[in-house]
Amino acid sequence: MQENEVRDVLKDIVEKRVAAQGADIDISDGDASLVDLGVMDSFGFLELVAELEEKTGIFPDFSEADPDEFTSINGLVKIVMANMT
Repeated sequence: MQENEVRDVLKDIVEKRVAAQGADIDISDGDASLVDLGVMDSFGFLELVAELEEKTGIFPDFSEADPDEFTSINGLVKIVMANMT
């Protein structure tokens, strides 16, 4: 799976969460913290990872990742891509 495909899947997941919340949140900045934007909390993170695995077959290994990367789309893409190399 290519980096842009992973990013698209994550954006789709997050956009659906935003729509379900009925919120007007701009997630176009891939470096923005989804926690700070109010899109995701710790439970939401687990749901996001489960949905990512369901849609892509990829379960990222977070053991070597910087926890700050867990909260943004670009950070999550970086973690996923690091697991694929």
